[in-house]
Amino acid sequence: QCLDKKSVVMIRKNRGKGSAAWKILNEYFRSTEKPRIQQMLHEITNLKMKNGEDIRDYLMRAEQLQIELEDVGENLSERMLKLMITKGLPREFEQFLTVLNFSKEEKTIEELKRDMTNYWNEKKGTNQPTQKRVDTASAFMADGNKLRKCFNSDKPGHTANNCRSQTK
Repeated sequence: QCLDKKSVVMIRKNRGKGSAAWKILNEYFRSTEKPRIQQMLHEITNLKMKNGEDIRDYLMRAEQLQIELEDVGENLSERMLKLMITKGLPREFEQFLTVLNFSKEEKTIEELKRDMTNYWNEKKGTNQPTQKRVDTASAFMADGNKLRKCFNSDKPGHTANNCRSQTK
């Protein structure tokens, strides 16, 4: 792993004293001082998915910030975390967010992450679904989130025009 310039300067005077350098770095990165907390709160409230960033990396950054905040005694509710995550999504997620906002059912953070990853994979054309993959349009229906059944295959999760089975 590598250290940033500031970290190297902080531990330079403790050459050969690994435990002392570790304490200095640990205190700096686990600081509960007001400026550090303000910096983390600023990062989470201004969280944005970077251009070209994978959705999994974006979600991991958000969760890491939540963990760091919890470590210093600042608890971020699941609802607030979901809000910060969805607020920072690019325009590519506009359809996803519209359906999510009109959904009657409140999703857990895990369900939201799963659905966002599935949506991203569909959008990018990668076929690496995460658990319980279903057709995105069907999964977020505004009428109580009931899944549609295909008229061709009689299976839930997709419609006849998206069916991969042969017609009856």
